[in-house]
Amino acid sequence: MMDLSHAPSIVAALGSVAAMVSSLLNHRKIQEVKLHINSRFDEFIAEARRVARAEGVAEGKESRANEQ
Repeated sequence: MMDLSHAPSIVAALGSVAAMVSSLLNHRKIQEVKLHINSRFDEFIAEARRVARAEGVAEGKESRANEQ
C-alpha cells in the first residue's frame, strides 16, 4: 500500500506552483497591453505635435499676410 501522508503537502505545493505560473502569465499579458497603450499614446502625441505645428505655421502666414 502507498503512503499518502505527504499527499496534502504535494497538492499544496502543486497549487502554489500553478498560482505562480498563472501570475507570471498575467503579468506578461499586462506588460504587453501596457506596451501597446504606450505605443499608441506616443503616436497620438506625435500627431498632436504635427497638427499644432501646422496650425502655428498657418497662423503665422495669415498674420504676416494681414500685416501687409
